[in-house]
Amino acid sequence: MFTGAKGKILEFFFVEPEKRMHVKGLVRAIGISAGSASRVCGELAAQGVLAREESANALFYSLNNSSALVKQWKRTWFLEKIELFKKNWENEEFQSVALYGSYASGEFVSKSDVDFLVVTNVGHNKVFNSFKPLSDSLRPEVNPHPVSVGKWLKMAEERDRFYVEVLANHVLLYGAPLVVE
Repeated sequence: MFTGAKGKILEFFFVEPEKRMHVKGLVRAIGISAGSASRVCGELAAQGVLAREESANALFYSLNNSSALVKQWKRTWFLEKIELFKKNWENEEFQSVALYGSYASGEFVSKSDVDFLVVTNVGHNKVFNSFKPLSDSLRPEVNPHPVSVGKWLKMAEERDRFYVEVLANHVLLYGAPLVVE
């Protein structure tokens, strides 16, 4: 998605969205030059991606998590991270697989868990095993939420709160659309 110093700085803040850092701290944390860190942070602050704060003659940067652009970039960054694992859930036994919640909206923070809806008629163990490689590689907790096809249809018919919330904020990763008409 992003490369070089810009990519390293953004990834640092995407992993720790609440973090507030001085340029020197960024330099130590991600191993780029002070000049590059200062220049890129300034550019990102000018774009509204980073918030800039002066405190006791020091300049601190943090991710502007309320920015629509930041939310979109965080979401895209995460989707790119999980791309390597999609073969684990792309199988005919799963009708649909969708990311929902804070990772789907780009509003996640460092303590957020990753929520997946899996519409399927296979057992819970098979679903959880399909997500184990992803779970083993990510720091946030990965929560696959299996729902049978029949239950999903019933939830749609009843306009169940969970059904409505997932439809309002999801990224379809595999299979049939989640909307039931």
